[in-house]
Amino acid sequence: MKSAITIITFLFVATSLYAKGLQWESIAMEYQAKTTDSEHTFVFPFTNISDKSITIVGVRSSCGCTTPTLSKTVFPPQASGNIQAKFDFGKRMGKHKKSVYVKTDQSTTQIKLTTTTYIPIPIIVSPK
Repeated sequence: MKSAITIITFLFVATSLYAKGLQWESIAMEYQAKTTDSEHTFVFPFTNISDKSITIVGVRSSCGCTTPTLSKTVFPPQASGNIQAKFDFGKRMGKHKKSVYVKTDQSTTQIKLTTTTYIPIPIIVSPK
């Protein structure tokens, strides 16, 4: 049973990494913030491994605190690019999981990129 779950998990991850003709180096990233950080930019590199051009027709985030950017939208075969996702911490603390959704002209489904950020909770020490 455990091996069946492992195989299913592997197939899901492999399918996600090569989804829609784009090969992603990673679809999930983590960052341990420092107490001096106020934001962090995640970079999701990819390559078009299909035999035709792929156009990214939409990129959106799961919330207003994460801003995705894309330097260009059309990627010929074998071309590489990346999507940047800038997470503004604001007054947030603790663990924060955010998503960026990518839509191409080659599929009706979206590719989900995930970021997880661990923001330190400050310890306040006051004398007695």
